[in-house]
Amino acid sequence: MRANEFREQMWMMVHAISCGVSGFVEPFIDESEITRLQLMVLSGISCGKITTVKTMSEFLCLNQGNASTLCKKLEAMGYLERQRSAEDQRVVLLTITENGKEVLAGIEKKIEEAMMPVLEEMEEETLQIIRDGFKECMGLVEKLNQSRVELEMKNR
Repeated sequence: MRANEFREQMWMMVHAISCGVSGFVEPFIDESEITRLQLMVLSGISCGKITTVKTMSEFLCLNQGNASTLCKKLEAMGYLERQRSAEDQRVVLLTITENGKEVLAGIEKKIEEAMMPVLEEMEEETLQIIRDGFKECMGLVEKLNQSRVELEMKNR
């Protein structure tokens, strides 16, 4: 397969997966009062991937101003708390509240109820092939980003 063909197919598959996941998840989110992005924030904080506004902006590929605004909205809704770090006042630490945990758990439960019967029917070998494919894809994306950075530095 030629590189151009692969590139086109890759973009189409990424788009199809993104739309498919959104289509699967959105109805469960729509039943709550939060958005998909807000759900990603609560989930990221809950699992420890997001600890500060900075890590949130990096995790979600947002600028820090938009991340901060998103945090303020979630704080006003009672789903997260912001606190300045004692060591560095510029750092804003994020924690999920009990209300945030409840909303997150409710959505995750609905998603799991719909997802698990399908996953449980799949062969372990098929699941492993999918995991391996995603790992390869993530490796490719890392190489693409590295190539982009190198090109930017070369063109300076």
